[in-house]
Amino acid sequence: MNFTPTRTPICRKWKKMADSMESTPLPSVEDRLAVLCPSQELLEYYQKKMANCESENEDLLKKLELYREACEEQHKLEWNLQQREEEIAELQKALSDMQVCLFQEREHVLRLYSENDRLRIRELEDKKKIQNLLALVGPDAGEVTYFHKEPPHRVEALQAQLGEQTKLSREQVEGLMEDRRIRVEEIQVQHQRNQEKIME
Repeated sequence: MNFTPTRTPICRKWKKMADSMESTPLPSVEDRLAVLCPSQELLEYYQKKMANCESENEDLLKKLELYREACEEQHKLEWNLQQREEEIAELQKALSDMQVCLFQEREHVLRLYSENDRLRIRELEDKKKIQNLLALVGPDAGEVTYFHKEPPHRVEALQAQLGEQTKLSREQVEGLMEDRRIRVEEIQVQHQRNQEKIME
């Protein structure tokens, strides 16, 4: 059995109202505002609000300009600081290289002194051999040879002193090289931090 609902008078009334609303759309906001007659107090209130908004907008623009200038100045200072740090790092590296070269030259001079002392010792030994040979052969009546004998303990003291100086020089060079390595690592770390800070 089919059931067909019947429309009541109330349903018919709501349908007519809905059809009437669809046929006559609501006016726009501009149309509504055009019909209104605002009072003088309302106009003054909104004029004051607009003036305040414009003033706040100008203040915000000024603050933004100040912030922009401050950021640019900070970026410029950070860039200059990075440049100075790189220059200082280069100078420190050059100074370390010069110190290493200086101690290497000192070590070279000490080696020359040591070689000179070895030659002097060899000369003394050769003179002693010559003297022993002359004593075996016998001196010539018309020839006299004088030898200046350097005390052996003095030669040994010079050798010990040169050995200590050479050892000290090598230790200083090793210390300078280690200090240079540490400085280079610190400079690289600081440079990386500055780069990351500038990128932020």
